Amino acid sequence: PSLSLANVGDTFNVRDVLFPMTSAGRGRAQGLEFLAERKSGGRWYGQVNLAVSRARHAGLDGVLRPGSFDYPVVFNLDGGYQIAERWQASARLAYLSGRPYTPFDVAASTAQDRGVFDLSRVNGARLPDYVRFDVRAERALRPSRSLIIFAGAQNVTNRRNVASYSWDRRRNRSRVQQQMGVFPIFGLEWRF
Repeated sequence: PSLSLANVGDTFNVRDVLFPMTSAGRGRAQGLEFLAERKSGGRWYGQVNLAVSRARHAGLDGVLRPGSFDYPVVFNLDGGYQIAERWQASARLAYLSGRPYTPFDVAASTAQDRGVFDLSRVNGARLPDYVRFDVRAERALRPSRSLIIFAGAQNVTNRRNVASYSWDRRRNRSRVQQQMGVFPIFGLEWRF
């Protein structure tokens, strides 16, 4: 009764979700977003936004709990600078407050050698905050900017953001699923 499918909507391992379920829950989401933007046209452009929100869902017990996509604070800053006629540099910073998750019932999980969620704590814990900083430099090979070569890196600070926790059946314990660290990018962009 404490579980709402809206609180496990990103769980693709359906073996871990209890069935059958009934369509009788309720939810509420509210928030506010601030946005400032300087459009392209000069030497620099950029955008900054800050969103503050709250999403709650209830199962049959009627208790509103944080939704799986309840990020109380989301902040993004991105922009670019025209260094020369054909050269441009850009960067992006993203911050999200930790998203909620349902922790494992460690005793039940260990006994059954599989992840068993603690349904008395549906979305009762939060992942660490997410922070990522990306950079990119590009050079137009044609004045029309229809052909661009670029290079950069995603997550240049090499922060190991936590994506989720999973149950390691081989070791019979919880395991941290981390997102990728620093990741170089390069390529060719053709606009037609």
